[in-house]
Amino acid sequence: RLDTALGFYDYDIVLASVHLIDYKDKWVQFSSDDFSKTDSRQLQDMLDIYFEYMLRSVYDNQFSTLCHVTYPMRYINGIYKRGITLDRNIKTIEDIFKIIIDKNTCLEINTAKCTKENPFAFCPESELIKLYLSLGGRMFTLGSDSHIAGSEGRCFTEASEFLKSHG
Repeated sequence: RLDTALGFYDYDIVLASVHLIDYKDKWVQFSSDDFSKTDSRQLQDMLDIYFEYMLRSVYDNQFSTLCHVTYPMRYINGIYKRGITLDRNIKTIEDIFKIIIDKNTCLEINTAKCTKENPFAFCPESELIKLYLSLGGRMFTLGSDSHIAGSEGRCFTEASEFLKSHG
């Protein structure tokens, strides 16, 4: 179905992201599900599935930019303060980065959660951007998820400065 959809127009840029997963025969929507009481092991299992979905999507790469790499963390740790780490997923994330680097696909740095108080709250997080750079990644796009007028380009200066300071 993706081939059909992409065939309708000659797109300049195609963005790809994972926003929901199938977990135990239930669709999990990270932006709207309540994770406040979800067992930590279940949250980690959900992250495993999320990154496996992303890994599969980069193998079948029909896009120019991979977006929202650590999207679930906005909610799991950002809103619900669960303290879940990506330690268990770092190898899969590294594989994802290697594939997009090999396929000349951009990595989005999303600044939606950046504020004046925390101007470097990127998605993916700074340490993962450094990992991407260490693997030879050099192609980026900046996204601010501007769903509200006036928020477009939020913290792009800080993101650009971060990239320049890290090579």
